Amino acid sequence: MLAPAYVAGTDAADVIRDLFTNPASCNPPLSLEGITTNNVPASLGALSTDILPHLWTVTKLLDSLMDDVAGVWWVDTTADLNAVLLPDIGSAPFTLAMNTPNFRKASMTTSLLDYRTKQYALSDRNVTPASGTTGITGTPIVETWVLPQQLAQDLGYLSDAIITNFNILKVTGLKVNGVEQPVYVQTQFPPINLRHVWFYAPNTPYLTGPNAQNQNPFPDPPATSSDPSPGDVIEISYIAPQQQSQVVVGDPLAPAHGTCGSGVYEAVEQVKGITSQDDLNAIAAAILARSGSIPKQLQFETDRPGLQVGQKLHVDLPPLDLANTDLMITSVDGQIQTGILEFASRIRWHVKATNTADLGNWKKWFERLIRRTENAPPLDRYEEAGWILAPSGSLSEGTVTTNPYVIRNTGRAFLAYAIFLDGPVDQNLTLDIVSAAQGSLLSSGPTPLVIPAGSNSLVKITQFLNDPAPLYLYRDDTLTVTATYSNPGADPSPAANGTLGLRIAY
Repeated sequence: MLAPAYVAGTDAADVIRDLFTNPASCNPPLSLEGITTNNVPASLGALSTDILPHLWTVTKLLDSLMDDVAGVWWVDTTADLNAVLLPDIGSAPFTLAMNTPNFRKASMTTSLLDYRTKQYALSDRNVTPASGTTGITGTPIVETWVLPQQLAQDLGYLSDAIITNFNILKVTGLKVNGVEQPVYVQTQFPPINLRHVWFYAPNTPYLTGPNAQNQNPFPDPPATSSDPSPGDVIEISYIAPQQQSQVVVGDPLAPAHGTCGSGVYEAVEQVKGITSQDDLNAIAAAILARSGSIPKQLQFETDRPGLQVGQKLHVDLPPLDLANTDLMITSVDGQIQTGILEFASRIRWHVKATNTADLGNWKKWFERLIRRTENAPPLDRYEEAGWILAPSGSLSEGTVTTNPYVIRNTGRAFLAYAIFLDGPVDQNLTLDIVSAAQGSLLSSGPTPLVIPAGSNSLVKITQFLNDPAPLYLYRDDTLTVTATYSNPGADPSPAANGTLGLRIAY
């Protein structure tokens, strides 16, 4: 799967058709596998968010597309891909009620098997907190360091940088020589000037102090923290990612008289590759939607054709405790009879339907059935090459001779990025990564990695390396960095205090 990014606003139907015709998106295109798109409508609605399918399977990409536009997809027995929005999904061709002569021998059974009122979803990955929460909960980790930190110095970081023992999700407190200091997240852009504050980037172990390059004398508004000095004692309190996370959705049922137990039926769902608390919440909620009510199963016979496994069947049979409710058909068993039956049929159908299914999405049933035979999706793995560029100095033009990087794993380069505390002034900066085996990796491409003139605060630029063809790098190859300035103005000055990175999937 080599799909490029699909940006918000792109019609989901156009994305599906792109997978069938564009080898740069899916190689080989799905049309070469005998699958057709006769039942994909002209439009399915615009994507609400960007989709970045790095090393995804086609199944995962289609799932993400249809989840975004609230729809479902499936491949039918004629190898035709179907895509439909949830409001357009059909139901069973008829309903059951006390006064309808289209069924016989109806019975209902119920059981606590697979019933639960409390659901846990447990991931094997580090999980980031849910969006929309008032704060990140957990037990803070407290670490104390003295400037300059030897580890940061050995790795070539800025003089007041602190490298924590774990990645930082949220800083809960920072003291310098016992005095509390403000701390900002790196994604908080101006009016905050990052030269004047302590700051960090989430999910990294790096904390950087104010005026690290010692270029701006204080007071230089906003003067929020004093300049750090050698010997300062830094005490940081922060929340680290949890190794495992669980979520509970739904309230326990209270026993009627206090003598029948707690009314709590718990279950745990182990999931793989989930790194978002929001995703864990959604998984737990989906399971409770299917199993959070007392299971009821209806069995009946009918001579009327048209019922299929997975259809939504409306039932109004109060004597069977099934008044005005929707069930999902889980089993259809047909037997040929002698003579002509009602509805001009020769087949009598034995049907089972249950209320413990996702009734708003019945065609998902087929997809879930197939997925039980699949292996778990592989976890994304990548190696990251990184270079520190001109710490506490100026980045000169030419080859950056320090810190050549030797590739550890053969793989495909998919992302390059640059972060500069001080961008170039009155000139553009082009960065290139040079392979000893293949030469230029960035500058020769259609969209080189350029830091534009006038970027005098934090700059972050990403570069996807799948255009026009995948870029493969090989183990033991050596990578170096070159810098080139262009379009100088009347008073140019170089960039400084930067980081360049390259990610290689393997």
